Amino acid sequence: MSKNRKGKIIFWLLLIIFAVIIVFQNQGFFFTQQKLDVDLYFTQFTIPLTPVVAMFVIVFVLGWLIACIPGMIARYRLQKVNKLLKSQLEEKKSDLESLKTQVEALKQKEPVSAVPDVSQEPPTGTTENTGQPEKEPGARETQEIQETKAEPVSVSEKNQA
Repeated sequence: MSKNRKGKIIFWLLLIIFAVIIVFQNQGFFFTQQKLDVDLYFTQFTIPLTPVVAMFVIVFVLGWLIACIPGMIARYRLQKVNKLLKSQLEEKKSDLESLKTQVEALKQKEPVSAVPDVSQEPPTGTTENTGQPEKEPGARETQEIQETKAEPVSVSEKNQA
């Protein structure tokens, strides 16, 4: 048993012993019979003669139930959420396994060589290696010239040259 569980058991045993001692020492009060009148705004009723100890037990049990109901509702909702999340987890695990098998299948395929096959002619209007459209002749040189012209030169740099 864990230390916490032992502590709870000891606490409840002490509480029960304390309650029994109080009832035993006050038998005259607890075993007298009383009737209880309840007068609400819309109705009125009377609980017949009942021992006081029975009323204490009934009130204690009702209080305990009222205190536990919100916890039970929350627990029920969390169980539903937990069930949903578990099903989603299983779905994601199966997706992951299928992706792993696909990766393994792709790894086992023959690797693609980086050298292009020269027996095939590239489509017209594209370069051989990249499949990109061909540029106009001299476009590369024109672009390099434009890039060098774009750099500003200050007056002091001109004087130093």
